[in-house]
Amino acid sequence: MLLEKKAEKEGFDIAFKNAKFKCAFIKHSNAYSFGKVYEMKRHNKTDEIFVLLKGKAVMLTMEEGKFLETELEKNTAYSVQKGTWHYLALSEDAQVFVTENTDTDSSNTDVTELEKEYLLQMK
Repeated sequence: MLLEKKAEKEGFDIAFKNAKFKCAFIKHSNAYSFGKVYEMKRHNKTDEIFVLLKGKAVMLTMEEGKFLETELEKNTAYSVQKGTWHYLALSEDAQVFVTENTDTDSSNTDVTELEKEYLLQMK
């Protein structure tokens, strides 16, 4: 069954949604760009699966105040576990497929401002 593509937020277009999970395509936007990172988010109820389809993407994660940059490889699935602080940066031509719980929203997502901005550059 094909569903109409629906934008949930800038750069995040839902492709499929049912009672348990949703799949979406992420494209470059202000919310998913390289440069200075001022805040990160974590989801408290869901893991997320990311697959880079085209372009370049880097997943920035943070644990115990330490940052890790992971350059995504095309057609490879990456899992960000619930409770992991993260930020996704995309090149202007990039597209990423993501899957998460349907009820993932601001009520179960934390956002933290970084004490000092982090400069995330495309490699």
